[in-house]
Amino acid sequence: MRSRTSLFNATLFKKTIVRFWPVWFLYAFVWLLAFPAGIGGALVRSLRMEDPAAAVLYVIAGRPLDAATFAWVPVFVFGACCVAAMAVFSHLYSSRAAAAYGALPIRREAAFCSLALAGLLPLLAANVLVAAAALAAEALCGELLLWPIMTWLGAVSLECVAFFGICAFCAQLTGNLVVLPLLAAAVNVAAWFAEGVVTGLLTTFVYGYSHEGGGVVSLLSPITGLRRSLVSLPVYEADADGLSRLTGYEFQGWTAALAYAAAGLVLLVLALLLYRRRRLETAGDAVAVAWLKPIFKYLLSVAGAFGLGYLLFGIVSSTVRYGTAAYAAQLAIFMCVGAFIGYFAAEMLIKKSFQVFSGARRYIGFAAVCLCSALFVVACETGFFGYETRIPARGEVAAVSVDTSYGGNPARFTSGGGIDQAMELHSALIANQDGHERDMNDYNAGALSPSSATATTQVSASDLAYGGAEDDPWADPLSRVGVRFEYELTDGGKLVRYYDLAGRGESRDIRALEELLNTLEGIGTRNATDFPVTLENITYASVNSGYYPLNDGNYSVELTAWDAHELYYDCILPDMAEGAIGAVGLIEDEKYSRRQYDCSIYIDCYERLRTPGAEERFQSFYIDLSRDSTRTLNWLHEHGIYPMSVRRAYEAAQAEN
Repeated sequence: MRSRTSLFNATLFKKTIVRFWPVWFLYAFVWLLAFPAGIGGALVRSLRMEDPAAAVLYVIAGRPLDAATFAWVPVFVFGACCVAAMAVFSHLYSSRAAAAYGALPIRREAAFCSLALAGLLPLLAANVLVAAAALAAEALCGELLLWPIMTWLGAVSLECVAFFGICAFCAQLTGNLVVLPLLAAAVNVAAWFAEGVVTGLLTTFVYGYSHEGGGVVSLLSPITGLRRSLVSLPVYEADADGLSRLTGYEFQGWTAALAYAAAGLVLLVLALLLYRRRRLETAGDAVAVAWLKPIFKYLLSVAGAFGLGYLLFGIVSSTVRYGTAAYAAQLAIFMCVGAFIGYFAAEMLIKKSFQVFSGARRYIGFAAVCLCSALFVVACETGFFGYETRIPARGEVAAVSVDTSYGGNPARFTSGGGIDQAMELHSALIANQDGHERDMNDYNAGALSPSSATATTQVSASDLAYGGAEDDPWADPLSRVGVRFEYELTDGGKLVRYYDLAGRGESRDIRALEELLNTLEGIGTRNATDFPVTLENITYASVNSGYYPLNDGNYSVELTAWDAHELYYDCILPDMAEGAIGAVGLIEDEKYSRRQYDCSIYIDCYERLRTPGAEERFQSFYIDLSRDSTRTLNWLHEHGIYPMSVRRAYEAAQAEN
């Protein structure tokens, strides 16, 4: 009769748990303080309120979900799993302990499964204990709600599986106890780090590059992915009067949690395969798997080139002009320095010696990393494979959104003329790349070159009443603006570019951007509201100025909902339809100072829920007045509000001082 092969040894399992009990105790203790104790105290306080319903609902539903989605939770769970893996696999890092475990009459598969379960199951048991304590705290207060705490238990337990699998896998790759936590941390943040460094370099060197934060690559870093994916949201419903009422909370992120847990289980299986073939004499080695040693060396070298090289470049890059060949050469040199440090640091760890600099063959790999780094820099400087000059064909464009760093809504163009004007501006920015990079250099250095201004602003004698042209803040205006183009393509795709512009006086492209934003279509879309402004949803409205008293010494005059509604529909919207209000001034020159008024109108709106399950919405309508906004100015005059132009407001402030 054939004997059955066991994959578990109860004695090894029990002794490992007992031996490292402080790990599980501290993990459970921290959670007991942070979760059940917090819920119990908050419930007692909430029940003492005059109207405890909403507060109690948050404590029993919102707090458990928040406890599963707080940013520190994945970091804490990872730390606990890393310590657990270091404990149960600690015999791999001592030659004597490794030999002792190897001499046990236990198959390696059984030893691994017993040790892995001894590391993971106590963490899961601690989660169950904490959940039971939270339920008991709620029950003692008479407010028991099961599903939020079960949600916390499920989410945190899945994180334990994911992170323990990662740490157990990393434990098989090294024979050094100090390297294990560093390696596990590196695996958890590698994708996030790589994405951040590469996008930072592309943003610096590729003209027009736009990185939309939170890329897909960073999701390969479990800590980052879980922090982004696990979300707790309040749920509102409408009552009979149409007012919103908080009815509960919902948890989002099960797909991500399950995916990371599945990845952890896969890594546990791979860790088992590595453990079966691990050589006991690798205890103490930085890299315990022979075929991984060259991979480790090159990965550390590339990380040094991009990480350390980028850091050094950022420290001293201000010494060289942006956009020049010397600027790119400086980055390439620092990337080679970082590659050198990473490459030979890896050699020292692998060889356990500082004698790693002799022999020409060792420099071949380093030279290859330097060559790849140089090619990356060259690709960035030469347009990144056509990225810098790529504009979609006119027939492929359904709409263009143009957004600036001045805030507000982007201007969205769907008409043929608007799209054509936006694309002409984009083409001009590409054609004038050298000039804009030079202007940004001069702007950052504190002075733009004379060639960046195409004209000199003339100042009349009446403008010199307070000291002459050299004291006039609008005589030679300096502007800086960021502009973002987003093309909506007919095939459903999109193309995004971003540019920083700087200039003095009549900077041609900034002026063209201003004209584009101040077209009727641009003004209308930039000042559009998310939902209609009605008499019922206006919660606050005011007319404000930053320099001078509008009425009876007040800098802000509050409007009633009725007045705000009348002002918005009878004056602002008709003025906006004519382009007389809502314009933006990117170059604050003398003409701007006389045209623009130092007066803004705010209207805050809150849309009450009308249908169950719909979300409540808020919006703030904000608009600046100009000299041409006749209807709006007349309305303000009729109500005792007399705005001034920016120039007159400045003069009044100077006179007061």
